[in-house]
Amino acid sequence: MDPREAKVRVWMVTWMVTGAAGFLGSNTGAQLRASVRLIGLARNASTLPGYDEVYPVDLRDAPSVLEIVQRTRPDVILHTAALASHDACERDPALAHAINVVAAHNVAVASAAVGATLVHISTDAVFDGQKGHYTEDDATNPFSVYGISKLAGEEAVLTACPDAIVARTNFFGWSPSGQRSILEFFVSALRNQTMVNGYTDFIVSSIYVQHLVELIRAVVASDNRGIVHIAAREGRSKYEFGISVSEVFGLPTSLILPVESAADDHVTSRNRDLSLNTDRLASWLKQTIPSQEEGVEQAHIDEARLVSFLQRRQ
Repeated sequence: MDPREAKVRVWMVTWMVTGAAGFLGSNTGAQLRASVRLIGLARNASTLPGYDEVYPVDLRDAPSVLEIVQRTRPDVILHTAALASHDACERDPALAHAINVVAAHNVAVASAAVGATLVHISTDAVFDGQKGHYTEDDATNPFSVYGISKLAGEEAVLTACPDAIVARTNFFGWSPSGQRSILEFFVSALRNQTMVNGYTDFIVSSIYVQHLVELIRAVVASDNRGIVHIAAREGRSKYEFGISVSEVFGLPTSLILPVESAADDHVTSRNRDLSLNTDRLASWLKQTIPSQEEGVEQAHIDEARLVSFLQRRQ
């Protein structure tokens, strides 16, 4: 690092990111590295691109979480760590509870202890998908163990840290493994000339992950706290999303087959509209929220630079 840059960075606010080696954590490192001091918490990593410091910690261990937060005293804690696989949560509900509820509670307690602004990442899966365009005030009704555990995590976080920001979201983008996102799924398959299914009856308002990070930063900077939907401004089916990817990336649209998910074996994602209403977010920030199409276009622009960054290790 240039010494002149280091001198400037002394005055920057400090963000701590749990799950720093994961999909959202890695993209946070890429997006915020030049503007904040970044501390990453990860299970195994000792260094990560974009992070000034990285500490290995098991977030289920409350004393360890509290000790490291009290020692580093971050201004903001972004809690991205989760067991996010629906299948993994269905196989092991106890593990889902330990990671998505207990660990979230531990982070919230530590955050409250030092007066940090906590941003807890939640999910659209707290709803059942029977209605769509859900507002923050709509009744929750999770359809999976994952959704149940994430809703319980929301409640645990707000009990321990009432001023937390709970961000319900669904996102896509580039990941370190290249296999964590529906964007990567479609791009990889279509570039390899592989036929893929595009579900016409499963709708989400998935947002480009780099847009998500910027919107999170904007909410943190505002005076608003509580539950908020940080998602794209419109819902699209998986099929519609795939068509958008093929058109933006110049790939063959004919390889995407429109199918109903009810005809497949994905029980937890069958025939649902999980789109989120983002009116509260737009009102808080006084801005237009990006669309999925705009996210796909930005992902196309970012691909070479961002994939190279995410896949390197210091």
